[in-house]
Amino acid sequence: MLFLLDNDKKRKLDILNAIYTASYHRISFHTLQQNMKLSTVTLTTALSQLIDDIEEISTESIILEYRQGNQKWYELPEKQHFIQTQLSQYYMQNSIKFHLITDLFLNDGGTLIDFSQTYFLSPSKITREIKELNSMLVKHHLQIEGFKQLTLKGTESSIRYFFVHLFFHTYQGLDWPFTNMNPFLVKYYHDLLPKKLYRLLDVKGNLFASYIVAISLTRCAQAHYLESSMSLDWLYEDASLPDFEEKTERFVLYLLKDPQYSATRDVLTKEVRFIYSFVFSQQTFIDENTDIPSFFFNATLESHQYMNTVDVILERLAFLFEHELDDRTRRIWRYHLTVIHYRLLLFPEILVTLPAYWTVDFLTIIEKDLYYQLTYDRIHGNIAIYHEALNDQQLDYLTRAYSVLTMPYVSSYFMKHTMKVLFLTNNTDFHFLHKALTSEFARVYLRIEAVEMGNPDTDVIISDTLVNPTLLELPAETPVIYYETNAYFDYLNHIQTQLSQIQLRKNGLENRKK
Repeated sequence: MLFLLDNDKKRKLDILNAIYTASYHRISFHTLQQNMKLSTVTLTTALSQLIDDIEEISTESIILEYRQGNQKWYELPEKQHFIQTQLSQYYMQNSIKFHLITDLFLNDGGTLIDFSQTYFLSPSKITREIKELNSMLVKHHLQIEGFKQLTLKGTESSIRYFFVHLFFHTYQGLDWPFTNMNPFLVKYYHDLLPKKLYRLLDVKGNLFASYIVAISLTRCAQAHYLESSMSLDWLYEDASLPDFEEKTERFVLYLLKDPQYSATRDVLTKEVRFIYSFVFSQQTFIDENTDIPSFFFNATLESHQYMNTVDVILERLAFLFEHELDDRTRRIWRYHLTVIHYRLLLFPEILVTLPAYWTVDFLTIIEKDLYYQLTYDRIHGNIAIYHEALNDQQLDYLTRAYSVLTMPYVSSYFMKHTMKVLFLTNNTDFHFLHKALTSEFARVYLRIEAVEMGNPDTDVIISDTLVNPTLLELPAETPVIYYETNAYFDYLNHIQTQLSQIQLRKNGLENRKK
C-alpha cells in the first residue's frame, strides 16, 4: 500500500531497506549511492531526514553512523528490523493521500471545501492530490468521482478488499481507525465467525478477520450492500460445521436489531456469508489434516468443474517439476489450490494487484529472487492452456500464487546438486545453524548436507575461526563463510546469501538474470 506515499518517503524507505538487507546490515555511503543511483546531495539529505524521522518515532537514534577509513558507514542493528514497519506506518499516517481516501471511506464521501478546511490546503491542491490518487487507484478498479461532492466508486467487493488491506497494513494492531465502531463490539461479531474459517492461534489472521468484519459492517451501515450480481452460490456455507447455522443466525439477528442496518434479512444474510467467504479466502494455516469443505463440491461449483480444475492444476504442477507427491503433500497442495482459486472467484478484479494479506510482504521479498523467477517462468509458460478464460493479470496472479505454493517443495528440480558443508564450530552453534539452514523455509533456497572433516567433496566451510582450507587437505579456493561464536543469528542472513550464491554456481545458474 506504499504507492500512496510521495517519492521522497518511498526513497527513504528504500534507503532503510538497503541498509538492513546489506551484509551484516551495514553499508558504506559509496555503495549505497551506487545502488540507489542518487547524487551525493540527494542521498545526504535523504539520510539526514531518515535519521530524524526515526528519532521522531522511536525517541532514539537507531541507525549507527560512523567512519571507517575514508568511508562513511551506516548500520542497522539486527534487533531493529521492526523499524521498517514502524516507519512505513508513520509515513502512511502522515500522508495527505491516505487521509483523503480514508475520510472518503469512513465518512461515505465529502466535499472539496470540507477537505480544504480540514487539511488547511487550497481546493486546487486537494484537486491535484485527488487527480494523482485516481491515477494510482485505477489499477485497483477504484476511482474518486465528483467535483464539489466527492464519492468513492467501484464494485463493492473491490472497495472492501482494498480498504481491508489499506487499514490492516497501515494500522495493524497499533490503532483502530473506526471511530464509529467500538472494537469490543467487533470482537463480539468476530466471535460469531465459525472457528474452522481461520486459525485461532494466528494473531495476524485474527486481526485481519477483525478488519474484514469492521470494513464490511461500515459499508452496510452506509447502505452500501453487495451487488445482486454476486451470487449466493459463490458465498461460503458449510452445514456440516456444528456451529455454522447457529452462528450465522445469531449474526443476522444481531444486525437486524441494530438501527444502523436497515436492510432485509435476506440482504444481511448475504452480507454475513460474504464476511465468512472473505475470511475463508485469506486463510494460510493448512496441514495434511485439513479437509476441503463440502461447499466446494456443491452443484453450482461442480457445474463449473471447480474441483476438477484444482486437481488438473495440481497434477500439472507436480509434472512440471518432476515432483512425486506423497499423500501429505497432495492434501496440502489441493487445499491451498482450492483457496487460491476461491480468492479469484470472489475478487476477480482487485486481487490481481493485491494478493492475499499474508503474501504482500513475502512477495515483495521473493519476487526479486532468482529462484522465484525460475519457478515463476516454469509455471507461467505451461498453465495458460488451463485458464483460457482469464486475462493476463489474472493469469499472473495464479502463477505467483502457484509459485509461492510450490517453491518449498521443488528446489531439487533446479538445484540438482546438494552442497556439502563442513561446519567448523562448537556443537551448540552447529545444532542451531544446521537446523536454521535446513528448515522448511531455507529449503526453498538451499539443499545442504553436513560432511565430516577430510571429505574431498566439500563445497564450502562455515567457521567461527580463521581457517586455511589447504591445511584441511582441501583446495585453496574452497570458500569459507565466517561468523562470530554465539552470534550466529546476526550472521544468518549473510550465511544464507553466501550459500545461495555458491549453490547457484554449482548448479550452473549464476549467469541467469534476475
